[in-house]
Amino acid sequence: MNLDLAQCHQLFFEESFEGLEAMENGLLSMGVGMIDADDLHAVFRAAHSIKGGSGTFGIMDVADFIHAVETILDELRSGHRRMTDQIRTVLLQSVDVLREMLIAARDAEQLDEGRVQAQRAALERMLAGPDEVIHAVSPPGGWSPARHESDHAALPEAGNIRVKTQEIDSLINRVDELIMTQAMLETLAQEFEPGRLEKLKQGLGQLERQSRALRAAVMQIRVLPISSSFAHLPRLVHDLSGALGKKVQLRLSGENTEVDKTIIDKMSAPLVHLVRNSLDHGFETPDERAAAGKRETGTLELNVSQRADGIVIEIRDDGRGLSRGSIVNSAIERGLLSAGSHLGDNEVYALIFQPGLSTSVKVGNVSGRGVGMDVVRRNVNDLGGTIEIESNAGQGCAFIMHLPLQKGRPQHPVGTSRNAQRGR
Repeated sequence: MNLDLAQCHQLFFEESFEGLEAMENGLLSMGVGMIDADDLHAVFRAAHSIKGGSGTFGIMDVADFIHAVETILDELRSGHRRMTDQIRTVLLQSVDVLREMLIAARDAEQLDEGRVQAQRAALERMLAGPDEVIHAVSPPGGWSPARHESDHAALPEAGNIRVKTQEIDSLINRVDELIMTQAMLETLAQEFEPGRLEKLKQGLGQLERQSRALRAAVMQIRVLPISSSFAHLPRLVHDLSGALGKKVQLRLSGENTEVDKTIIDKMSAPLVHLVRNSLDHGFETPDERAAAGKRETGTLELNVSQRADGIVIEIRDDGRGLSRGSIVNSAIERGLLSAGSHLGDNEVYALIFQPGLSTSVKVGNVSGRGVGMDVVRRNVNDLGGTIEIESNAGQGCAFIMHLPLQKGRPQHPVGTSRNAQRGR
């Protein structure tokens, strides 16, 4: 494969994975029975683009598979079919299968053909009759709530950044200016006389200004909306809340806040861990919420705001809050705390970041092994950030992360909150 074709091939996969993300988000935003025309058109366009690109590059199994998906979307668009939870589930599962097919094609890996055929059969049964019960196909080995972690392999490599052509042109112009200044200084050095000292100083000052401007332009290229860290969260909340028998609504705000790509890469895993923990530990079942006088549907908020010295990411839920007693008992059982120790709430909450500590009664697919929260602490520490925890029994919990706009050295250790650090 020559260089130009290889670049086109890579661009196709990057755009296809972005298209799958658009399809997933669009499907999740559609209500049962009520479909926003713009959302549906966006999903259809994304599917059609992937189908066309797959045919162009000879990936015919993807093109054939997506044809059935496209047919269902067209029936929804024309009004011949009504959106149901059943249809949305099958379409979301089809997006999962398409993602696996594209990964296999990109990496020249073996594909689970049985899974592809099973999902294709589900699509065909749905096309054959809208009243027939359709059984969605789970990922290999059963449904896994950790799927938004494994799907990172479907995204462009962490080292890749898309750059606008005009930004490249600007960088080239700045480099040209540096080269001209360097040439001027070189000539000045070869013909230097004491009377030309002032001109030398001016040239060095110009070189410094141009170097700083070039560095600022390069750093700006690394600045991206933090929304890329949120890409998988709507699907995670949708799938995991359903598997746990809970009703949870996700609200996002400030997702267009721009930060350095290093922070985006580092925060993807912690955000997944915090959301999963909130869904598993924080939220009650609809019956439990109703008994407590709450709305059956809980609310999970993810808010990002920019401050003078960095950004603040808040994850808030209106669940049951942290259980001080459960944390203390678990810490004592694992030898992390001595019986009879007197700790403030913030110090107790800090214990959840200890590796191996879990308040789960049993180990499940979601949690229970005491892993995840230590990853949150480590990644935030690596970025030079801090974490605070707010908890109100029966009302909810919040994790508040203060991060620099660019990766820096930690200013002080991160346990959980500043109050906890002062109390030690």
